[in-house]
Amino acid sequence: MVPLTNTPYYMAKMVPLFVVVIGGIMTNIRAEVLDETLTAIPGLYSAGLDGAMMHKNVYTQNMPGSNMGNNVNSGRNAARNAKAYIGEL
Repeated sequence: MVPLTNTPYYMAKMVPLFVVVIGGIMTNIRAEVLDETLTAIPGLYSAGLDGAMMHKNVYTQNMPGSNMGNNVNSGRNAARNAKAYIGEL
């Protein structure tokens, strides 16, 4: 802990809110969106909560912030794979 020595001070009530997504879009490990036959749709990627599938059939309302690691990593993964896909065109 450190002392608060510089004024002015501000206070705010922070209420975490998590918009619930149960299941999301079906994706594979490359973050490619899958169709109804579980086949990757070329050039279509999903990241973050849209493609999470992390909490399929689980109600995660009371776990704010629990998906941030997945959001960052899946975005990086989707971008890396999209770049590779574009490079192959």
